[in-house]
Amino acid sequence: MLYEEINNAMKNRGESMELQLINATIGFTSIYLFGGGIAGKWALDWCRKHGISVTAFLDNNCRKQGISIDGIRVLSPDKLENTYDCYVIISCDAHQVIKRQLDDMGVSENRVGFSINYG
Repeated sequence: MLYEEINNAMKNRGESMELQLINATIGFTSIYLFGGGIAGKWALDWCRKHGISVTAFLDNNCRKQGISIDGIRVLSPDKLENTYDCYVIISCDAHQVIKRQLDDMGVSENRVGFSINYG
């Protein structure tokens, strides 16, 4: 699995993916999880466990938009505000598509991370 290869490479550098993701979110006023499915719920639990406050979920599925997941609202990605001061954790398996979508929305690559806590 790609995650294991990346994680092993980072461990060789002395830094786990978890630590990298935690450090990447520091200093941003808004943290979003992109994907409100099972993986998103796992990512939310992981964030809470590590002291990361999630602003909202983003999801392309209009049936999820407007609901709350464990107290966190789900928004349409076009409602994303302050793209210059937010960090987005992709918490679904459509990484490349979502990454391209975020890039088109003006969210720079250094403001995008990948959930490491779904299977």
